[in-house]
Amino acid sequence: MSTEATPEPLPEIQFQPMSYTVGHWKMFVPQGAYELSAPYQRGSVWTLEQRRALVKSLYMHLPIGSVIISKIRYRQDGVSFRVIDGRQRIEAIVAFTQDEFTVPAWWFRPGDLRAEAAGNAEVTWSDLSDAAATRLEVAAHFPALEFNGQVDIWFDAEGKRQSRERSDDEVLAMEAQIFDLINFGGTAQTEENRERARQVAAHPEQHQS
Repeated sequence: MSTEATPEPLPEIQFQPMSYTVGHWKMFVPQGAYELSAPYQRGSVWTLEQRRALVKSLYMHLPIGSVIISKIRYRQDGVSFRVIDGRQRIEAIVAFTQDEFTVPAWWFRPGDLRAEAAGNAEVTWSDLSDAAATRLEVAAHFPALEFNGQVDIWFDAEGKRQSRERSDDEVLAMEAQIFDLINFGGTAQTEENRERARQVAAHPEQHQS
């Protein structure tokens, strides 16, 4: 007879759909409301090209995928949320709003740049006109899913709702499991896939069926 403990049934994880603006991250990340470096996270690994691609996508109002955050108990350091998925995207947009990298000036229409930036090959956030910066801050959205794992809720065999408080360690373990399933459940795209997409974008006439 096996002496191994029977695993617990899979938890039902509930997410609250949210939508945050660039301005939200620009304000609250520097203030320390979000922990970006949870133990299951990798470090800051995006290249300049990847960071630029995010800015380009936001400016064009392309979907960038949902950020997943976890609401945690109050901490003395002021952190209220932990980022489960989306660290690289959040870091990239905050870095851009703090002038930490440039993007090609040709991306923008003349009215979107300050007069003093005219003729520049590369521009920063501060080179954007007030109107263009405001549009990016307010109109460029990060869809988000908020996980509140502090309470475990389930229904017993009689259909009655039951609940219990999870410990901080249990919440962290749940986040790590979500991170694993979200990031490693599929097959990663390859550089070959990327180059093919770029060739079609540059020469669509050569790829018509």
